[in-house]
Amino acid sequence: MNNNQYRAEGTLAEKVAEAKQIILQALEQFGSEKLSVSFNGGKDSVVMFDLVREVFREKGAVSPKLVFQFAEQDPFPEMKQFVRQFTADNGITQEIIPCASFKEGLQKVADRGVQAVLMGTRRTDPDGKYLSSFTPCSPGWPPLIRVCPLLSWNYQQIWEYTLAHSLPYCSLYDQGYTSIGTTRNTVPNPLLRIPGTDRHLPASELHDLPDGRFERMGRTPSASAKPASRATTPSSARVHPKTAPEATTPVWEVGHRENLVIA
Repeated sequence: MNNNQYRAEGTLAEKVAEAKQIILQALEQFGSEKLSVSFNGGKDSVVMFDLVREVFREKGAVSPKLVFQFAEQDPFPEMKQFVRQFTADNGITQEIIPCASFKEGLQKVADRGVQAVLMGTRRTDPDGKYLSSFTPCSPGWPPLIRVCPLLSWNYQQIWEYTLAHSLPYCSLYDQGYTSIGTTRNTVPNPLLRIPGTDRHLPASELHDLPDGRFERMGRTPSASAKPASRATTPSSARVHPKTAPEATTPVWEVGHRENLVIA
């Protein structure tokens, strides 16, 4: 299998088959004792975890060596609560790894004997276009392989899978958040705002562009982020933002977690 040849297009069933094959290849190459899972509770990581669990169950494999999340400042309380509930419901022992930098965090993971990290990065995520389904860290960084089963998935397929399989997800997504970082750099997506109100449609109603720009329109430079809305929104309407304005390029911090965990 050529890990760089996964198609950018295809049905959800094809995407699921591709993702499961990538996970199976990682399991066969590294074994569960050398594999870890990066899980931060975002929509992508929930889908990835569901597929990982399914493949491991089918193969009768024990759980991956480590399920982890890097500690960060100013997380959303709703996301913290969701992660606690999800891990408890699924019998997961998750470790929160404190680190001063992204590189330091990866080194702590490698120091545990881990050789590969399963993560929910997609092609439209920051730096996602530079990755393949199996990508070594850069020279001078910890010797880990980043495994990306969802690399070729798009935003709509993530939600299609989530809703079709009745997967749980953080309540912020029902409040118009389409990509969740911290309280300092994330607001509800303005494309989902209901005209004449302060409310927003759910994230699943957004129809993104192929380059993913609409998904991240709620991400802002840290200094200008505003307090998040907590309004409950209707779920029946659908949004096709074909004429929406160009999104501004987010300002990503050096060593930002986006390379490893995607919300």
